[in-house]
Amino acid sequence: MNIDPSSLAGRARIHAALGDPARLAIVDALTLGDASPGEIAHTLDMPTNLVAHHVKVLTDAGLVAKGRSEGDRRRTYLRLRPEALPEVLDDRHDRPPQQGITLGENRLMTIALRRRLLAEFIGTALLVTAVVGSGIMATSLSPADVGLQLLENSTATAFALGALILVFGPVSGAHFNPVVSAADWLLGRRGGTGLTVRDLAGYTVAQVLGAIAGSVLANLMFALTAVDFSHKDRAAGHLWLGEVVATAGLILLIFALARSGRAQVAPAAVGAYIGAAYWFTSSTSFANPAVTIGRAFTDTFAGIAPTSVPGFVLARLVGLTVGVGLLAALYPDAGSAADQVVVPTDEDASIGHRP
Repeated sequence: MNIDPSSLAGRARIHAALGDPARLAIVDALTLGDASPGEIAHTLDMPTNLVAHHVKVLTDAGLVAKGRSEGDRRRTYLRLRPEALPEVLDDRHDRPPQQGITLGENRLMTIALRRRLLAEFIGTALLVTAVVGSGIMATSLSPADVGLQLLENSTATAFALGALILVFGPVSGAHFNPVVSAADWLLGRRGGTGLTVRDLAGYTVAQVLGAIAGSVLANLMFALTAVDFSHKDRAAGHLWLGEVVATAGLILLIFALARSGRAQVAPAAVGAYIGAAYWFTSSTSFANPAVTIGRAFTDTFAGIAPTSVPGFVLARLVGLTVGVGLLAALYPDAGSAADQVVVPTDEDASIGHRP
């Protein structure tokens, strides 16, 4: 009798992969139809990072394949490979109908890119409006106390950021920041999660335009010239270092929360971090290239001279590199949670579905 060693090795991998009850539960769920990792986590009441680990084992064993939603290429979906596991699929006809949606339906239900870009545009615009507007109000209320002005500005920014993440997160993930979007794309490439290149380009443009619009809106609300380029020079090495620290910390925080299954606390955590970083960094923690560009359009408390913008943007790129490096060391599989950044999008809410 001739036995194919490669066939035996493949069967051994399959049996080993199915030896864990959690992985067996995932396979069982996928026999009902294709699903996203988030749907699997919700159905099985399992942390997203644990789902990502088990899915990798099942994928390596050839039991599960990954695909992208065709509508916007944003979401990752899992499907069982019937040719790898015929004995599990033989009884599918005895199973109850799926109480969810198939991959084909998911493609129709995914949030269109234009809606996500609109959310990023409005969210970033309102964030910059909060930063610039609170700075203008602070200098008006406390003209002789710069420390109090910064306290007022940082408090308003922290609360506004948390609220905006809650509002727009279910639609776009609430990045509001090209560096966060770039990290999402960069870390998600290997796992087939996160933003695509097309998404990244769209998010970046929407965020920059939104930041400019937000600055103009704040100027107009306080009866100032709509566009008044700042003369506040912020070009200095110690300020750039502050931006590296602020940006790296922000990236580490956001992806650590997503990777550990705690993305639901991101609105409070990210708002608190930015509010605190106003005080512990020399640059008052811009940590956002889009916001920096927007702040160049106002000659007020929060402004930055256009000539100082390139240095700050380059510092953010360094911070991005440092942050991704720290994530690789501390959370090697952080990219598996890129779909959950900054908070998971809510596809049901996007189509008006109510459970």
